[in-house]
Amino acid sequence: MKNNLYSNVFASHCIPRRLTVKKPFSLIELMVVISIIAILIAILLPALKQAKARAYQTLCSNNLKQCSLGLNGYAVDYNGAVTQMWRHGLPSSHNHWWPLWVYDGPTLTCGNEIGSNILKAGVLGCPSNQYYAEGVKTDYGRTGNGNKGYGMNHDSNIINTIKCAGDVSSGWKYISLDRIKRPSDTLFIADSIIIGESSTANTVKGRCGTDIQPAGKGSDNTYVDMIHLNGANVLFFDGHVNHLTPTALYDETKFTMYAIKGVPYSF
Repeated sequence: MKNNLYSNVFASHCIPRRLTVKKPFSLIELMVVISIIAILIAILLPALKQAKARAYQTLCSNNLKQCSLGLNGYAVDYNGAVTQMWRHGLPSSHNHWWPLWVYDGPTLTCGNEIGSNILKAGVLGCPSNQYYAEGVKTDYGRTGNGNKGYGMNHDSNIINTIKCAGDVSSGWKYISLDRIKRPSDTLFIADSIIIGESSTANTVKGRCGTDIQPAGKGSDNTYVDMIHLNGANVLFFDGHVNHLTPTALYDETKFTMYAIKGVPYSF
């Protein structure tokens, strides 16, 4: 009995056990796993892309609010006026648009108007516009028809002009903020895009256009740009920012010209 017990213990420790080898994945199983991963990627990518688009929309909205604060601060220093555009005709015609005045004051003056330094270049245009970051490097050197950024309202009903003596082709165009009758309903600046090419080096298709008009194209063939989830960010004169679809843009601002993915439309 005792010998049998020892023999059983000895046998249990000394006799090698049969090794178990795991069965490898079959080709079908691998294909199933790959298919599941592909389906998950297909589901997640659009959501991630939309989240990125919303992040850019939020950043753009914050830029517009910064522009509102800066432009209103600028107006306090200049009798309630915001420069929309300055055109200098001597020795050759150059349009200096509003971003230049709030970013880096030009040496040219008209109507006691001088530049300021109250906003950084990074907030003057939409981060979703692929040309804006590139344009910042070249547009703020006071050359040509540069200084592109968000489109400012160029409605003839709110634009004032002062002609400079001795230079008939020049003029200082400005907006008096205290004369805007309905600031909460009137577009101030918005996402914009240039449609079509121009002989001017800085007027390039797809770039931000610095003036927009309610019932027509801006001077550089500019439209309100539906760049954010089929809508545009719009800053109103009272300082609030809305994301507007084309229909809402027309209903709230009466602007009729807009673009979606570089294609122009109108009401």
